[in-house]
Amino acid sequence: MSDFPKFVEFREEGPREGFQIEKKIYPIEERIELIDMLSETGLKRIQVGSFVSPKYVPQMADTGELFQRIKRKPGVNYTSLWLNDKGFRKALTAHEVDIDPRLLFYPSEAFAQSNNNCSSAEMREKQRDWVRLYKEEGYTVDAAYVMTAFGCNLEGPIPQERILDDFRFILQLCEEEDIPVPILVIADTMGWGNPMGVDMFESSVAGLGGCPFAGHGHARAAGNVCTEDAVFLCHELGIETGIDLDKLIAAAVKAEEIIGVPLMGRVMHTGGLDKYRKSL
Repeated sequence: MSDFPKFVEFREEGPREGFQIEKKIYPIEERIELIDMLSETGLKRIQVGSFVSPKYVPQMADTGELFQRIKRKPGVNYTSLWLNDKGFRKALTAHEVDIDPRLLFYPSEAFAQSNNNCSSAEMREKQRDWVRLYKEEGYTVDAAYVMTAFGCNLEGPIPQERILDDFRFILQLCEEEDIPVPILVIADTMGWGNPMGVDMFESSVAGLGGCPFAGHGHARAAGNVCTEDAVFLCHELGIETGIDLDKLIAAAVKAEEIIGVPLMGRVMHTGGLDKYRKSL
């Protein structure tokens, strides 16, 4: 009996995760075209951009405009990322952002400082305020992420006890605030983990990008799960994804055209196997 899941969900993060690490700011028209192509692939969740400081991440300064101009497909959620209450407020007032309230925990002290300019303990305490802010706005926490759970480029292997301590805090916080326990995400932020048995991936079309504060030597080696390569693997293993691989490959090719250099995806350059099977 196979240990593989019957269905794997992919949440596309390329439009944000992919472009935020690039030094160049790419034309908004090209990024809109890429998002619209991704909308036609069968993906159910696409992270359009982030509401963060334009001083530190200028590539995301036009996220509000992106939400205004993309073509929405029924059944697809278009989400954003924020790292503080100011970013959350911007997401609330932007055009038709699908709010997915999340909590963020950093067992890596080095990554907490690099990504948030605060300690792990300070970031943890901020989550109390986030829960109350979400409740005030009528939202329930969707997921709680423990970042760099498998390892950190800046700090190395993360002691298991730190990770468990964050999960204990989450459970205690839910009890104190009388809210349901959200989805608990053990996040492989920097590509240290083994995905066996995982049934939800936050992936990036064409293997784009990565966190600019994670200490990656190069944007092309950021450890992101390449969406089309992973979807191809799932299909070959008989695992359903609900995604049209050919349309996803077309979006990956578009991403490569926008970036202007060869990207790390493999299937985008070779294509799927169906065309060969049909010819035999």
